[in-house]
Amino acid sequence: MIVFMSSVEVPQTSRLPPGVLAGMLIFTAVFAVFAPTLNYPFVRWDDYYVVVDNTLLGPMSWARFVAIWTQPHAANYYPFTLLSLWLDARIFGMEASGFRLTNIALHAGATVALAWAIRQLGVSMAVAALVALFFGLHPLRVESVVWVAERKDVLCGIFYILALGAWLRAERLGEVPGNWWLGAAVLAGVAALLSKSMAVSLPLVLAVRVLLFAGLPARRAAGPLVILILAAMLVAWLNVRSQQDAIRGDSSMIERVVLAGYAPLHHAMSTLWPVKLSPLHPVAAFTASDSGLMAAAIAMANVMALGAAVVCIWKMPNAAFGLLGAALALGPVSGIVPIGMAFAADRYSYIPTAVLLIGLAPVVERLIKPGRRMALFLGGGAVALLVPLTMAQSTVWSSSWRIWQRTLEVYPQSEMARGALAGAWIQEARAAGVAHGRGAEWGFARTALGIHAANGAALDLVVGQLTKFGRPNEARLALERALADRLVEPRVRITCFVRLIPLVAEADRAALKAAAMLEMRSPNLWLGTVDECNYMGFLAEGLKEWELAAELYERGLRIESTNPNVLVNLAFVRIQQGRLEDAMALLERSVTANPDHAASRANLARLRGARPAGSPP
Repeated sequence: MIVFMSSVEVPQTSRLPPGVLAGMLIFTAVFAVFAPTLNYPFVRWDDYYVVVDNTLLGPMSWARFVAIWTQPHAANYYPFTLLSLWLDARIFGMEASGFRLTNIALHAGATVALAWAIRQLGVSMAVAALVALFFGLHPLRVESVVWVAERKDVLCGIFYILALGAWLRAERLGEVPGNWWLGAAVLAGVAALLSKSMAVSLPLVLAVRVLLFAGLPARRAAGPLVILILAAMLVAWLNVRSQQDAIRGDSSMIERVVLAGYAPLHHAMSTLWPVKLSPLHPVAAFTASDSGLMAAAIAMANVMALGAAVVCIWKMPNAAFGLLGAALALGPVSGIVPIGMAFAADRYSYIPTAVLLIGLAPVVERLIKPGRRMALFLGGGAVALLVPLTMAQSTVWSSSWRIWQRTLEVYPQSEMARGALAGAWIQEARAAGVAHGRGAEWGFARTALGIHAANGAALDLVVGQLTKFGRPNEARLALERALADRLVEPRVRITCFVRLIPLVAEADRAALKAAAMLEMRSPNLWLGTVDECNYMGFLAEGLKEWELAAELYERGLRIESTNPNVLVNLAFVRIQQGRLEDAMALLERSVTANPDHAASRANLARLRGARPAGSPP
C-alpha cells in the first residue's frame, strides 16, 4: 500500500498513519462499487479471443514464454498484460470472476496511486482523495474495469500513474534520494509500455513537464527520458508492425484530422456529463459529410483549450501541465491513425483523465480554500452521485447482447451495432446447439436474422439448417435478400456469394465465383482480426483458390504469428499446392508454440507418416 505524506500531527496511540488509512479507504470504496460485477460471465467481444481461446495462457513452456515476449497478440505487443492473464488462468482457471477480480483490484490500486501522485504536488490529503475517487468511481472507468479483455488498460494505468508519481516525488527531493525515485519512474514507465502501447506518450508528457515547467533540471532528467524514449520507440515500432492490417484505408486525411480534433472534446463532455455512454461509438456516426460546421466548432473548442493552457503556464503551471499532458496521452488513440471501427471509446480516457486530474488537483485545492469544509462536502456529494451511474453502466457489460443493445440505444442508426447484436444472438444459438443439439440453434438464428437480415453468421446458420432440412429455395432467397441490402458489409457479401454457388444452376456458378473473388481481392476488404482473415481464407478454400487462401491466411499470421488454427489451415493449403515441406514446417511451428493444440499434433503426425499415440486405427 502506498503511504501518503501528511502534515497532520497524529497522536502516538494511532495504529495506522493517516496516509495508509486513506489509501485503504479509497481502495475499499472503489472495490465495493465494482464488486457486483464479479459474477458477470465473459462477453463475446474479445474476451474469448484474448482470454478463453488464447493458447498462450496454457501451461507455461519455454516456447510459450518466448512467444509471449516476442510475438504480438490481437495486433498488440503487450507481454506484461499476457503474463498477468496467464497468472490469473493458473490461479483461477477460466473463471471470469477471477480475471475480473484482478481487474478491479488493479483499478482500485491505480486510484490509490493517483491520490499518492497528487500528494506529491503538495495537495492536502482530503482533496487528493476526493479527486482520486472522482477518477476511480466515474462511469467512464466501467469499460476498462469490467471488460476482462481490457486488462491492458488497468495494468498500464497503474504503472503509468506510479511513474508520474515517482517523477513528481523526485522533483521534491534532493539529488541523491530523488535519483532513486527517477529510477523507479523509469521502471514503472517501462512496465506501462509493456502493458499497453498507449504508454508511448509517457516520455512526451514528462518531457513537457521538464521543458515548460522546469520540474527537474535537464541534466537530471536527460538520462531517464532517453531510456523511456528509446523504450517507447521500440514498443511503437513493434505495435505498428503488428497493426498494419488493422489500419482502415477508407478514411481521408480530412476525416482523420477532424476526428483527432473531436476526440478530446468528446472525452471532456463524457467526463462532465456521463449519461449517454456507449460500449461503441461507431465511425459511421461521425463522418466527414458533417465536417463543415463540426470542424469549425472543434477548431474553436481546441483553440480555446490551447489558449487556456498557454495562460495557465504562467498563472497555474500544474493545470497547464494537466491539459497538455492529457492531450498528449490521448494522442495515440485520437483517430489520426484509423484503427478499428470506433471514433472514440470510454477506455481511451483512462490514462488521459488521470494525467489531467494530477494537474488540476492543485487548482481545486486553491479554489476551495475560502470555504473548505462546505466545498469538500459538496465535492463528496458530487462523487457520491457518480456511484449509481457507474453501477448502472456496469450492468451493460453483464451479457454480450446488452452491450450491443445499449449501443443501439445511443446510436439507433448504427448498422454495425445491429449486426453485432445479431451476432450476440448467434452466440446464444451456438451455445444452445452445444447444450441441446443442432436443432436448438434455429430459433436463435432466426431471431438474429430478424434483427439484421445481412448478418453473416446468422445467414450461415439459417442457410445451413434450411439446406439440411431440404429447403434450398428458402436458403437461396435468404442469401439473395441479404445481397439486396445496400449496407451489407463486403465480408457478408463474400459469404453470400460462396454459399449461393451450390444452390444455383450450373450456368450461374462461374459468375458467383468471379464476384466472390473480386470482393476478396478488393483493397476495401478490411480484415482487422486474425479470425476474420481465417474465415476469408476458409471461404477461398471452398472455392479451391489455393493461392488466394494462402494470402489470406498469411495476412492473419501477420496479426498473430502463432495462431494454431491459421497455421493448420495454411498447412492444408500448402499440401494442396504440393508443398509438403512447407506444410510440415507450419505444423511444427504450431506445435512448438501451442503444444496442447490437438489438431496441430495430429496433422503433423499424419504428415510424418505416423499416428499419435492412442489414436484409433
